[in-house]
Amino acid sequence: MSQARLSRRVAILLAVGAAYYGAGKLGLSLAFVNASATAVWPPAGIAVAALLMFGTRVWPAILVSAFFVNLTTTGTIVTSIAIAVGNTLEGVIAAHLVRRYASGTEAFEHTQSIFKFAAVASLSTMVSATIGVASLVLGGLASEAAVGRTWLTWWLGDTAGVLVFGPPLLLWAIAPRVDLGRRGVPEAALLSLAVLASGLVVFTDRVVASRNYPLHFLCVPVLLWAAFRFTPRATATALLALAGGAVLLGRAIAGRQRGSTLHA
Repeated sequence: MSQARLSRRVAILLAVGAAYYGAGKLGLSLAFVNASATAVWPPAGIAVAALLMFGTRVWPAILVSAFFVNLTTTGTIVTSIAIAVGNTLEGVIAAHLVRRYASGTEAFEHTQSIFKFAAVASLSTMVSATIGVASLVLGGLASEAAVGRTWLTWWLGDTAGVLVFGPPLLLWAIAPRVDLGRRGVPEAALLSLAVLASGLVVFTDRVVASRNYPLHFLCVPVLLWAAFRFTPRATATALLALAGGAVLLGRAIAGRQRGSTLHA
């Protein structure tokens, strides 16, 4: 292996590892059921996108980053190793199945492959949830009575991570250039404003103070606009932006709850 190729590989591993670790700490900051089980796990999407783009050779970065994310959360070496193995297997299996059954990096070019990608995400994430929850129970970090709820939270968090965070990362990596043309720029700007406005209305109380209205449905027209008028990349990016608003809201609520608990 030449020096240039070795340097590029190391850079990729470091970038994937850093992104996974940072996203993992963000995800676990929203954990409620268990310190290691969160309803939002962005690293799952990062892992799948990285494995599809760079191949299985990036698995060490995922394994090491997942280990340190959990080690700095639970402080248990054995359970952190088991969870890291589950997270790595999840990504490797998902990437393999997407390549085999959902057109690989072209998964979002056809409707059929999009549904296959979603099915793969739902199945592969069961691996991490099962291994992770089993390690927590055996390590004494989760009670047997809470196994079902913890497993469901883990599985939903990882599945959401693959479906929400994976597609935009993959699509932007494949086609980083933006070519809207003169007519497309104004509409893209309006769509961006619509995403921002709907996010402010749905995920904050600055526009509408009451929480008695089904405001979350306001996101649907914006996403339909992106889907019918723009590319899959734009739709995935709009969904990611709205999901990011939800994550920030959840983190703010979690911070308030922890603060109120400390002062109680």
